[in-house]
Amino acid sequence: MANIRFLLISNLDAATMSASAQMSGLPKENVQTQLVRQVYRSTQKPSAWLRFRSAAITAVNTVFIGNHNFTKNAVVYWQGNTTSNFASGPALNTVLPVVTDSQANVIPKICHFFATTYTHKFNRLRVVDGGNATTLKIGRVMAGRYIEATRNMRDGFEIRTVDPSRGRPTMGRQTYWTTRNSFQEFSFAFGWAEQSVQDWLYGIYNEVGQHTAFLLALDPTSRPTDSTIYCQFMAPVQQTHRVNQLADIQSITFQEKN
Repeated sequence: MANIRFLLISNLDAATMSASAQMSGLPKENVQTQLVRQVYRSTQKPSAWLRFRSAAITAVNTVFIGNHNFTKNAVVYWQGNTTSNFASGPALNTVLPVVTDSQANVIPKICHFFATTYTHKFNRLRVVDGGNATTLKIGRVMAGRYIEATRNMRDGFEIRTVDPSRGRPTMGRQTYWTTRNSFQEFSFAFGWAEQSVQDWLYGIYNEVGQHTAFLLALDPTSRPTDSTIYCQFMAPVQQTHRVNQLADIQSITFQEKN
């Protein structure tokens, strides 16, 4: 199991965007905002693309697509190029896997870690989904360079799946519920940590606080989509000092935002 990884900043949030088509009121720029529920929606059903033009060459080894409605048979391409012409064959053309759960339901997010860091001025997300009965939607696109812990979390980490649906349970009877999308919470601790690990973790917390969403991957190499959440810190980072510069970093909780 590889060490945990974070992607704090998307290098494409300031890029100039183009799209194959967009629905009025749900523009392409929505994928660059923190609000993953504020979606971009295409007017096209079988396929759509989003192109990002950065002011300078952009380094990317991590890509995340959140709150999408792709079907399990969709073909999703991440492409990079030195020019805006993607028709003649881009320099980078990678298929991103659409992941399903044990019941064949599509997990509405994709996370992919490249083995190499790529640098392109133009990046494009292209989706071909002929079996989709509705127009394509995407809530968030992040692309950039991950940061990895030098030492992994301690054993005993927790993963919780939470159903926030609201209702009033009644003994022996069914009742009405207001259903809401489930989300995950990750909790883990580092245990005794040297000063470098403390500085690394507090640097991350100081960058995003409890107000900014980011990516956290618990198992980035084996299960990059299943183990990754678009999340926020749910409480301050705390530590108890032990001996010299060693400290016990207590359990930290991250809550998925979807």
